[in-house]
Amino acid sequence: MEQFFNTFFYWTNFLYSENLDNFLYETKPGYVHVGLVMIIVTALASVFFYYLYKPVRRQNRWWFVTAGVAAAINFLFAIWYTVTPLINNEIDSNDEWTILDSVFFSFSNAFWSFIFFGVIALIIKWKSTCKYVPFKKF
Repeated sequence: MEQFFNTFFYWTNFLYSENLDNFLYETKPGYVHVGLVMIIVTALASVFFYYLYKPVRRQNRWWFVTAGVAAAINFLFAIWYTVTPLINNEIDSNDEWTILDSVFFSFSNAFWSFIFFGVIALIIKWKSTCKYVPFKKF
């Protein structure tokens, strides 16, 4: 699981500093905590949309709103997770990163959340009442 998330976030680690990347890679829960929260929040948002909300017509707008809310929650969690060690002075002064690095890591997490929302939507939409939201039948 750890290697999966390390590889996954490797594709967007150019957005933030090497110090933050090293912290998340070397801290044992690091990428795993952020990745697991991202998958859980995204899966719950997708289940909410397809099984609890059950749009009966083509409501692509609400699909994008739900995906955006999941991405926003993941953005806030990632920024909290990376800024907290800076505020609590748990990092050496040589290994510190900036708040801007935390923001860009959070954008990276929100981007992957949106991608996962689309993948999860492709998987679970076939059993729901709204089979054609947001993708047409192909």
